[in-house]
Amino acid sequence: MKKSGLQNSQLIKKEPTGYDLLREKFSRPPMEHRSVPFWSWNGLLTQNELDAQIEGFKKQGMGGFMIHVREGLETPYLGDEFIERIKETVAKAKKEGVSAWLYDEDRYSSGMGGGRVPRLGGDAVRAKALSLTICRDYETDDSIQAVYQASILGNELLSCKRIHNWKNPISLLGGEEVYLVMRRHIASPNEWCHGDTYPDNMNPQSARLFIETTYDCYKEAVGEEFGRTVPGIFTDEPSIRGFQEQLNEPGLTWISWSDLLPQTFSDRNGYEIWDTLPYFFFFGPFSSKIRHDYWKTVTEMFCDAYTKQIGNWCGMNGLSFAGHFCDEGDIVGAVRHCGAVMPHYRYMDVPGIDTLCEQTDESLTIKQVSSVANQYGKKKVITETYGVTGWGLTFESRKWIGDWQFALGVNFLTHHLALYSLRGCRKRDYPPSFNYNVNWWEHNRVMEDYFARLGGVLSEGTVVRDVLVIHPATSVWTKLGQDVCSTEWLNQAGNTEELKEYNREFNDLIRQLLGEHYDFDLGDEMILKEIGSVHKDRLLVGQASYEVVVLPGLHNLLRTTYELLITYLDAGGSVLSYGEVPMCIDGEQHPRFHRLYTKHELLKELGSYAGRTLSLIDHN
Repeated sequence: MKKSGLQNSQLIKKEPTGYDLLREKFSRPPMEHRSVPFWSWNGLLTQNELDAQIEGFKKQGMGGFMIHVREGLETPYLGDEFIERIKETVAKAKKEGVSAWLYDEDRYSSGMGGGRVPRLGGDAVRAKALSLTICRDYETDDSIQAVYQASILGNELLSCKRIHNWKNPISLLGGEEVYLVMRRHIASPNEWCHGDTYPDNMNPQSARLFIETTYDCYKEAVGEEFGRTVPGIFTDEPSIRGFQEQLNEPGLTWISWSDLLPQTFSDRNGYEIWDTLPYFFFFGPFSSKIRHDYWKTVTEMFCDAYTKQIGNWCGMNGLSFAGHFCDEGDIVGAVRHCGAVMPHYRYMDVPGIDTLCEQTDESLTIKQVSSVANQYGKKKVITETYGVTGWGLTFESRKWIGDWQFALGVNFLTHHLALYSLRGCRKRDYPPSFNYNVNWWEHNRVMEDYFARLGGVLSEGTVVRDVLVIHPATSVWTKLGQDVCSTEWLNQAGNTEELKEYNREFNDLIRQLLGEHYDFDLGDEMILKEIGSVHKDRLLVGQASYEVVVLPGLHNLLRTTYELLITYLDAGGSVLSYGEVPMCIDGEQHPRFHRLYTKHELLKELGSYAGRTLSLIDHN
């Protein structure tokens, strides 16, 4: 009887526990957690060669590939033969059980549609700029958008009056008076942009044409595999700064522009951009406000016109939207190119970063993207990595660079690059190559298995980070004008050196917090406005919950952030203020803050903040 009972018990099927599933994922990581290298299509494409390389990717432990057109492509981009190669390559990937990710541009930066977008949309969708010249007389032309009569002392704008009838210049009253002339420019065609220009990414028509010429083209070719063999598509370094060398003359200074900007600015800010725009370029009573409102507006326009629109299309068509943005590791450069980086990640299913060179010195890029992923419950964070490390990159360095990123929130790799061909100059395209054409290729699977296991495990569970550091993007908005470049009037109105130091100090703080093992999320203020709330004595940002908030040397807060922090403090929350005291609300002077910490004191407080309420905001 005992024997019979034992036999019966052996027949009972035990349901796997969460631990069992996790252990299984670690020991045999699924294909979706394996890397997908940027596969550089950079020559004359033949299907036999493409198929052989796909087999190599699978054999060496990769989960597939990401088709990425690069310099050297001889099969015309998006032509009939190219599309046939796409179809057959996806079919081969399906047969091999690997993923065929798409990339949305011919080279980079994304948005041009291989030059089709500007050719179809004309000047309405071509990149634009608004320049400022300082002069004592001027000739009228159709490019002029506004003229001001001004008095300047050093880097300060003492007085400024807009001349509405600028086609009939008035006489200047004194030797110290000048004209400020603002002109609209359209980008000139150039070779990198396929004989045309980069698009105006603040204009939603640009992204609509981009979708029609690229995304819809791929949908027609392989749309039945969207969400299956073709999991997603990657957008690379889109920007609002679409000029090459055209406006680098010493007598010009310029800002990114769109024909839609004046009306959008008025609708969103309640006043005309022309009222105080000269103060963007100089110091004066309206400088912080106009700078703040300009950058806020272009951030919102870029997010809505480009990232949100493409993200919505991908969502409706079963594709995961992935990608990264320009100059992510520099809080000043990111504003110049994007307005702010973190708000864009809201509209991505697999937000990503670009980590180039053999270094682990800059952690801001990863913390920005992993914070948004945590707050919005996005399970994957992708990194375009290993580019520009050279042919001598070792497995040791690959592990070192990868481990650093995975520890900070990345869990999905796309190697930069797997070169289809090394012929001619192609071998110099930011090596190494992660393909058959390197001598260590037959051993590559060792690295792929390792990172696939990490990626599988780290995509499970819930991240716990109790500290929220407010991101200084809106503080940069209030400070970042534009240098007046004319030799005679050079005044460094853009605070170039001050902003470089501000960026350096913030990155130093990020490194020191991580070095002291205080993990944290970054809180973008636009995101806080959208999904920030207070529950008991915790500050909630979407799916994330924080016990303490750090103000890291901020100059400005959005009013919505200020009000959220007041509510949080009143509920018993803890706020630690380090460095510069926030003196502005929405770009206007609002000195309501006090009590600063040195860096040493901040680290000490973070070690003992639990259960304490540090009221650092005077809200009387």
